[in-house]
Amino acid sequence: MSATRPPRWLGGAYVVALLLHAALVSLILGWALFQILSMGSTANAAREGLGMAFLVLLPVLLVCLPSTIALLSWWLCRRRGWQPSIGHIGLTTAAAAAFLILFSASYFA
Repeated sequence: MSATRPPRWLGGAYVVALLLHAALVSLILGWALFQILSMGSTANAAREGLGMAFLVLLPVLLVCLPSTIALLSWWLCRRRGWQPSIGHIGLTTAAAAAFLILFSASYFA
């Protein structure tokens, strides 16, 4: 195994991690948009407008920030023809695994 090339399993895990990041960002943003659109549909609820929508969306955007950074760095690397480093691949894969563990633990707890 060379120090400049990641192991074969890490390359596959990196692709799965990027797909998990993309799915996570899409799922969370979709949920937030659904919450914003359904705001005010319950009894005695007033539609607040753009300010309330921003307050609902801001924490969601903060949660999506690490995954968005991982996806943007992958996109920039591919666009410029660069190969991600072993550290970048490892961190992206570890972050996706940590998100999966955290969400699974919070869901099943």
